[in-house]
Amino acid sequence: RLLDLGCGAADVTIRFTKAFPAVTAVGVDGSEAMLRLGRRHIQEAGLESRITLERRYLPDPSLEKHGFDAAISNSLLHHMADPATLWRSAAGSVRPGSPVLIVDLLRPPDHETAVQLVAQHASGAPPILQRDFIASLHAAYTAEEVRRQLIAAGLPGFQVKEVDDIHFVAWGVTARE
Repeated sequence: RLLDLGCGAADVTIRFTKAFPAVTAVGVDGSEAMLRLGRRHIQEAGLESRITLERRYLPDPSLEKHGFDAAISNSLLHHMADPATLWRSAAGSVRPGSPVLIVDLLRPPDHETAVQLVAQHASGAPPILQRDFIASLHAAYTAEEVRRQLIAAGLPGFQVKEVDDIHFVAWGVTARE
């Protein structure tokens, strides 16, 4: 049983579930509009029996009662007012010794670099999406900041890797009881 935190329109949830046929998933998001889109995408993919979407806001202590086998999140961290909320929610929602995988944007070193990244990765996007993208880049964290967040959240064994010019991946296994 997989938990996808900040699942949005369920794109990653669907991809993950298709890639691992034994997986069932619960996606949570705070936006009902995104969840409606996600439910439609799940139906189109024929995965209604394996994926459930729920409207929830983090932190949500009730998620910790479910004992998921794994947790993932894509591009939620830079939206969190307190990044510790995501780390604690992800680690607290899975059984001890379970994997957690978080992917998010990397903050560029300066505004000029952010502008160049938007031009490189979103040149054909509508202006409002380009504006949102640059805002997200500015709101993102550096890999070193993420490492410090993980230590502060009690997850010092987690790894952080910059995988391209705009993304990092953080992963690890929660402590065993």
